[in-house]
Amino acid sequence: MAADGDTAFADSTKALSKASVKARENSLYIVAGVNHGVSMLDDAENWAKVTAFLKRYGG
Repeated sequence: MAADGDTAFADSTKALSKASVKARENSLYIVAGVNHGVSMLDDAENWAKVTAFLKRYGG
């Protein structure tokens, strides 16, 4: 997940996702309308994606 307003990080995230061809799971979410970081998590749907990821892979 990356914010579209954080262009350098969003571009790097897209490149990493594209390069992760052997990953069992590869989901990329570019969040519109925010600049960076925790402001993405103000949206309930985005927060749900993060918590689902942590439940699955957090150990």
